[in-house]
Amino acid sequence: MEHTEWAQRLHLPGHQDVVYSVAWSPDGGKIASGSWDHTVHIWDLDADHAASIYTEHDNKVTAIAWSNDSAFIVSGSSDTTVQVWNAATGQTRQVYREHNGVIQSVAWSPDGRQIVSSSADNTVKLWDPIRSASVYTYLPEGLTPWTLAWSPDSKFVATGLLDGHIQVWQAR
Repeated sequence: MEHTEWAQRLHLPGHQDVVYSVAWSPDGGKIASGSWDHTVHIWDLDADHAASIYTEHDNKVTAIAWSNDSAFIVSGSSDTTVQVWNAATGQTRQVYREHNGVIQSVAWSPDGRQIVSSSADNTVKLWDPIRSASVYTYLPEGLTPWTLAWSPDSKFVATGLLDGHIQVWQAR
């Protein structure tokens, strides 16, 4: 295998602590970064500074994901909240408070109709961002659900558990 060198295009300083989560916008123009400094920065890739900073979490930001139209971001935190907000204005749209542990992972369904979150409280929750409500709580059989991903058709969610198992379940 041939070795290829990578060239750094940008260096984006600004967070005051560990950057724990990074997500590229689906339209390719921005990057969101979540940090233990309790903030999410939105980086415009044509600039060398944060275009906006979201400061509504009360603790470490541990997970972020973009909506498929790049208009909204969902973020999860050690403050146990899942927050949906406008990526352009920073205005909070919803705050979900039903988890009782650190949010490990968040993901927006490919069809844009649902959000899923996993937490150290050993639950996975399905959210309806339009109705601002939780739809379903899944209790994995095993240790904490650490990461998750939607199927391309938005019908299934896969969860990776700390016990080494992966579980796939039908989204409701």
